[in-house]
Amino acid sequence: MKLPAQYEIQPVETAPYRRLKDYVIATTGLAYYQDKDNALIELFDRRLSCLGIRNYDSYLQIIRSDNRGKAEFDALITELTIGETFFFRYTEQFDALRDNILPECIERNSVKKQLRIWSAGCANGAELYSIAILLCELLSSKLDQWEIRLIGTDINPDVIRRAKEGLYNDWMLRDLPPFLKDRYFTRPNALWKVKIPNPKWLTFSCHNLIRDPIPSLDQDIINFDLVLCRNVMIYFDRTAIKRLAIQLRNSLVDGGWLLVGHAEPSAEFNEIFLPVSAPGTTLYRKTDRDTNKDDCDVVPALFLLPAERPADRLPKSVFPYFEAPQPTSPAMQSPTTTSDEIYAESDESQNGSIARSDSHSEISEIEAFMNRGLWPDALNVANSLLKLDKLNPCLHFQRGLIMQHMGEHLEAEACLRRSIYLDRNFALAHYQLGMIRAVCNDVRGAKRCFLNTIDVLQNMTHYTALKAAENVTAGELLTLAQLQLQFLARR
Repeated sequence: MKLPAQYEIQPVETAPYRRLKDYVIATTGLAYYQDKDNALIELFDRRLSCLGIRNYDSYLQIIRSDNRGKAEFDALITELTIGETFFFRYTEQFDALRDNILPECIERNSVKKQLRIWSAGCANGAELYSIAILLCELLSSKLDQWEIRLIGTDINPDVIRRAKEGLYNDWMLRDLPPFLKDRYFTRPNALWKVKIPNPKWLTFSCHNLIRDPIPSLDQDIINFDLVLCRNVMIYFDRTAIKRLAIQLRNSLVDGGWLLVGHAEPSAEFNEIFLPVSAPGTTLYRKTDRDTNKDDCDVVPALFLLPAERPADRLPKSVFPYFEAPQPTSPAMQSPTTTSDEIYAESDESQNGSIARSDSHSEISEIEAFMNRGLWPDALNVANSLLKLDKLNPCLHFQRGLIMQHMGEHLEAEACLRRSIYLDRNFALAHYQLGMIRAVCNDVRGAKRCFLNTIDVLQNMTHYTALKAAENVTAGELLTLAQLQLQFLARR
């Protein structure tokens, strides 16, 4: 039996579906679904079924209505967005928060003793609670002297409700050592309940980054020392990202910091923020890009060696969980193995033959350890792969980054030089070698490396994805290399 036309699910090419899709994307900014028609139709049809209707135009009228529309639109958003995250996600960025960003914010506000931080797209709240825990550790006994405002917003009302509850399972706390769980959580049942010394610090509310104003006095979204907007813009198109980048900058105080997701750095941010280096990530700072101040300590970079940790600024007890655990398997390669030893072992064991590895999947394994801060484990994998494939420039590059994070600067430089020897057009290796030379105060050597980087990149189109960093384009690295040369010119 054929259903009446008003009850039929309409195919993707029909005008009613296009109208509904265009309205949802324009209202939410979720351009991610622009080419995901199958997923979007399935999601729309699920919502239509819940309401007992089968017509896209009827559904569009509902979500646009004043009375019934908000609740249904919220339900739709809940299904469109991902609201899951976990505590201290992306170790590299929390290392930068612990070692550089938050200490700088604390020092800059040491007189008025006020801090304002916004988690835009806070999901289930784990990110903002992680910041709260980090501040507790950093301020320690001085905590009561500070007025702290931590604001979490998200378009998804369901995750805002969960953030306010502050309940998390074991998986979301998987990177926390027992002492932190004991200090900042209780376990009344199967879930962990977060406990912050002053819960009034934190507020969570719904906010649409595309539709709602930024800055906003009504929602207290203004004058932040730090804004985290991570893994939100992966859904947006470039027009929305450019507009949001400007709005986020306007919500920061002078000298304020912005953190975005690992896959989100783009030319839009490089144009209006100063890219600032941190191991394994790029940070952004609101500052005068044309400043000629001699005391400017902001170094634009894609990669940089780990910052020193002054004993008088950071307690030694802060977050030992960030220290990479040592490998437990006796069969694992020692982290102190040099690349020369790898070559010798490879030649001896294989009599000069090379058994090439599946570099793409294996490098992903290395990066997985690096993303979790497990540097010795990442090094073990890199060492093993280099024994099989000693002429792979990407493996030498990855090993160089690992050695750099572990403080073995000379070995890191040797790895990068070997990767360049194997591939003269390895732009990231030239750039990273320049960063090491700059840190070692070899200005002439650093300039030469950055000029080599520019020379390689000028033969590429602006949006070419780079070897060993698919989320970084040739144009973005070219901008960073030019900024490095400008910085070196002032030294």
